[in-house]
Amino acid sequence: MSMEPFSQTIGLFNEGIGKGLHLGGQLTVIYRGRMCINDAFGRIALEGERCTTDHVFLWMSSGKPVTAVAIAQLVQLGLLNYETKVAEVIPEFGGYGKDVITVGHILSQSAALRGADVVNAPTREEILEKIYTLPLDAGQVPGEHAGYHVGGTWLVLGEIVRRLTGSDIEDYLEEHIFDPLGMDHSSLGTPGEGETDVFARMYDTYGSEGRVHPLYGTDAGVSMPRPGRNMRGPVSELAQFYMTLRAVLRGESDFLQAEALEEMIQPQRPAGMQDLTFGHPADFGYGFYLHPDKYGKGKSSYGYGQYASESSFGHSGAQSSCGFYDPGADVIVAWVVNGMPGEPAHQRRARAINEAVYQDLRNL
Repeated sequence: MSMEPFSQTIGLFNEGIGKGLHLGGQLTVIYRGRMCINDAFGRIALEGERCTTDHVFLWMSSGKPVTAVAIAQLVQLGLLNYETKVAEVIPEFGGYGKDVITVGHILSQSAALRGADVVNAPTREEILEKIYTLPLDAGQVPGEHAGYHVGGTWLVLGEIVRRLTGSDIEDYLEEHIFDPLGMDHSSLGTPGEGETDVFARMYDTYGSEGRVHPLYGTDAGVSMPRPGRNMRGPVSELAQFYMTLRAVLRGESDFLQAEALEEMIQPQRPAGMQDLTFGHPADFGYGFYLHPDKYGKGKSSYGYGQYASESSFGHSGAQSSCGFYDPGADVIVAWVVNGMPGEPAHQRRARAINEAVYQDLRNL
């Protein structure tokens, strides 16, 4: 057996390229505070240049925790709390039974408003106007029912930030998270003019040789700042975000109060609550997916693999990415690929990659 560092994990990335699951990708692993690997594989496009660790990839929902931390900063400032009714900040939101939805309900994916995910319009302002007129999901009660929201309600979180701070969410993140943490190439939505040539567009690789994804591979699809699903940057900068959270928990950073982060990574749903989107129980904190394999090894959606400890927290992105911190093993894992091969193929790929990281760590 080869003892080359991370040979098993690297082999899976290259195997996926050979099978057409993705064109390329990036991987960063930080173990006990030391970066063990920061590497790139394949190409950014069918006829594009080879991937480097500097290329910008779409993180999809792996960026949700960044938005959640922005809300936590506002909580820390006393501008709101997790029990604050969304309608107290956005009065237009409160109609059609939505007056009971709290900020915490959205962050814990229990707002009973999955209908917001299918709303679309040319601008986010128009999308929000449509969300304001939505009823609750039929037969569901916020906090008593749960179902993962792809991104609709996270536009509402962005609007909360705007109304409380006067800054659009993309500008707030730039000033209060990306810049302070040195995430110099990360952004929400399309970055400035002239930077898009380093963007590794997403490809639809399901049942084909790969074609530009009609939504996540186009300028129109990724330009609108959607704080729940189109944050982007080199994946090493997502790992840097988790490195800061690690420091917060260890009392080595004042970026966020340790007590505030501890609250975010505690389960905020009743234990064993069924997630109506995933079709199995799932624990969410405030913006973080907590040890997805807790309710069955190999049975959870977007899990961190069977070797991750129960203290693990993070988030994954649709058919493409994963970022998490495992305090029990003191390891940060962040990776991204630019191919969406369908859910079954991706779930196998993701689980294999995450488990291979732990297996490779044993050989260091």
